[in-house]
Amino acid sequence: TANAESLDIPFGHSASVTVTPATGYYLSSVTCPEGFTCSGYVTDKSNAASAAAQTITLVNGNTNNTGALTLAVTKLADYMQDFSAAAHSSDATGTTYTLSDSRDETEYQARKLADGKIWMIQNLKLVGPKTLTSADSNVSTSFNLTASDNSTWCTSNNSSCDDQSMVLDSGNTSYGTYYNWYAATAGTGTYGMSSGTATASICPKGWRLPTNSEFQTLYNNYNSASSMMSSSGPAFVLSGNRNGGSTNNQGSGGYYWSSVANDDNCAYHLVLNSSNVNPQNGNLKWLGFTVRCIAAS
Repeated sequence: TANAESLDIPFGHSASVTVTPATGYYLSSVTCPEGFTCSGYVTDKSNAASAAAQTITLVNGNTNNTGALTLAVTKLADYMQDFSAAAHSSDATGTTYTLSDSRDETEYQARKLADGKIWMIQNLKLVGPKTLTSADSNVSTSFNLTASDNSTWCTSNNSSCDDQSMVLDSGNTSYGTYYNWYAATAGTGTYGMSSGTATASICPKGWRLPTNSEFQTLYNNYNSASSMMSSSGPAFVLSGNRNGGSTNNQGSGGYYWSSVANDDNCAYHLVLNSSNVNPQNGNLKWLGFTVRCIAAS
């Protein structure tokens, strides 16, 4: 909240206004009066200054000497990187959290589901170029996430395709981003890895890719495609996939990577459509699937 104040700023002169957002909020926008210039403020929520006291300087270049300075503040979402699943162990099933990924300031919804775990209920949207570090991501060593690339997707069952990061924005905010398994596992899931669990992922710090067994357990608790896609449940979407040079099955199929290898060429993933769910399907590691992260316990 703020009190309206009247300032008399003659043409060519300046004055200052100090703005202090309430705790948990940041200054998100400043609209300067017509003919005035405004400076000295920060509205980027990734910059801590946006949530602190700021002094805005107004210079009057309007001979009419009138106008309104309009400010907006927005609530800060807690960062996923600071979220503790253990601290929410007693929360009821269905409890929903609004969290922000500090790596790109994208907000996501997460929910405690019927398996007792806290899952993202929106697809990950992170794209590069970006260096993921142990300070912000589920990695022990830095991983370079490549830029979203609309060129032909590499499609060979060998290390030349499976061991390079491939990333593509789906073009739909609900569908998120497609990653090959190497990118989804932050370089720890490789061609020739015939079994076992990748040790890192593209997920935020404190979050990880689900295993194939966790997908199975989740499905056992919901038992149908409609329940798995329910907006009050896991809310999986039919986000399609990237296969070669084309994007396929948007609106008709959903494909979600797990952290577990199936054989040299394939990894486990959940696949679903409007009537069926296979929580432990195996498919080629170079395919572009989407990602849901689960809060580490």
